[in-house]
Amino acid sequence: MSLTAQEKNIYNTYLKVTRTALNKPWRPRKNFDDISPVEEEYLKKINSLTIKYNIELDNYFQAPYNLWEEKSHKPLEYYTKFKAVKTYRLWIEKLLFEQPEHKIIIDLVKNGFYFIYKRCKELNLKSIEKYFEHKTYYPEFLIALQEQNITYYNILSVNNYDTVLKNYIKDDIDFIVPNYYNNINSLRSRYYRSGKLKQINTKIIKELNKILK
Repeated sequence: MSLTAQEKNIYNTYLKVTRTALNKPWRPRKNFDDISPVEEEYLKKINSLTIKYNIELDNYFQAPYNLWEEKSHKPLEYYTKFKAVKTYRLWIEKLLFEQPEHKIIIDLVKNGFYFIYKRCKELNLKSIEKYFEHKTYYPEFLIALQEQNITYYNILSVNNYDTVLKNYIKDDIDFIVPNYYNNINSLRSRYYRSGKLKQINTKIIKELNKILK
């Protein structure tokens, strides 16, 4: 086996984040000729996980250091386990509820709008708001939320997000996205109290709608 450019990037991102978290110096690895088969397999597993669960690398490696008070070194193998994915999700959820204007959340929201914009282009929808009316069997934005392509704050940025949901049983919605109604009701007040995030979302939607028309 041989490493791809992305897998080499994963290794160096891991070095950067984990050593910086422990206040240790680091330098990017340039030569991978002597990397062990075990490490190579770990990198391929991490690559697959981050693609499958739509995870941003820096945030993934930072999660255990930011979520837990304990600052012990996390070996590369740790990030091949679903435990690491769960830790990442818990950390992002914590930021969503406690720090909606954190840079990481704002970046995730921006990425969500980019995903929505691309889908609007593919579906020939003329506004961001129209995306939240689009459905096949279920509303597409719920599937996108469940797959972590968008966030709750993308949904809350439009006024019509719940219109299409009125035609569905509540339990069906919570089956697609567990605790959907509890989460969005709790996050709604946080979103409306935010200043920076609301301004960013309004500006992004306005600019994207100009392009989509």
